[in-house]
Amino acid sequence: MIAWLLSFVATCAVELAIVWWLGPPHRRRVPVAFVAQLGTHPIVWLAMAALPGSQITRLASVELWATLVEAAVYKRFLGMRGRDAFALSALANAASLLAVASAAFVV
Repeated sequence: MIAWLLSFVATCAVELAIVWWLGPPHRRRVPVAFVAQLGTHPIVWLAMAALPGSQITRLASVELWATLVEAAVYKRFLGMRGRDAFALSALANAASLLAVASAAFVV
């Protein structure tokens, strides 16, 4: 549970910063991004442990799923165009994945 919480906090820190900085000038962009994280991160965490296949295959699958779900949330609740929402979500997910993976290698 502690490992998940630390991962969630780190992921949120990176992704919320990116959405705040690069997202649309919408007053709800940070709360919307937080809710998107709250909805996808636990599922990603559980799916990584439960899905079959290699770790890289599971990681690619769950990260793509999270990127698509978060893009849909941004499109719907921030009024973004689909490709812009996908680009923002993909950038945020890639940055958080790199940050959390880098921290894991350091520890």
